[in-house]
Amino acid sequence: MHRYIPIVALTTLLPLKSQAFEVLNSIKPFEMISQELILEGQSTSSVLNANASPHDYALKPSDVKRLHSSDLVVWFGNDLESFLSKSLDGKSNTVKIEEIKDITLREFGKDEHDHGHEGHNHGSHDPHVWLGPEQSRQVARAISLKLQELDADNTEAYQQKLAQFEATLDKTIEEVKTQLEPVRSEGYYVFHDAYGYYEEFFKLNNLGHFTVSLNASRALRH
Repeated sequence: MHRYIPIVALTTLLPLKSQAFEVLNSIKPFEMISQELILEGQSTSSVLNANASPHDYALKPSDVKRLHSSDLVVWFGNDLESFLSKSLDGKSNTVKIEEIKDITLREFGKDEHDHGHEGHNHGSHDPHVWLGPEQSRQVARAISLKLQELDADNTEAYQQKLAQFEATLDKTIEEVKTQLEPVRSEGYYVFHDAYGYYEEFFKLNNLGHFTVSLNASRALRH
């Protein structure tokens, strides 16, 4: 008599492969984090391409369609992508980074907010969280938890991906600390106040940032 194993039993021995699942991110940096957390068979993309700016972006009909069809949408919030607010209002399948519990966000000072970001108005919070190691960790955890909520059958697989992300992050932190050690006390200026999370974490000596003033330019021309 031939022995056989039921097909159902065989399928339990096969590697778990997730069904199609689309994560849509507002900008490329968030897509890069999401990419490390999704499973085989899933996909992630961005509303804006790498060369587009969220400061003056207007949604296209195709963007709205993608927002409505995606399984999960990741965005910073009103301080960066105000153009998404109307489309995402009331939706539960989102990760709004500025509302992540316990995440530490830098606050722009009044002078910086009013004058230091002409043409680059970010609102009151610094949205460049992907440059902060601990902020990136919190973002990854929030995305992973949302993935586990929306796709509960693959909870363990998502947890493993998050653990891999954090292990790689910890290794990278130590490598960067070693690389920066010889220049940690060197002072420097920047042209855009975008690196605060990175500078604070690695204790770098930022002396300030230059501001391009349209009024000053007009005065020079006269």
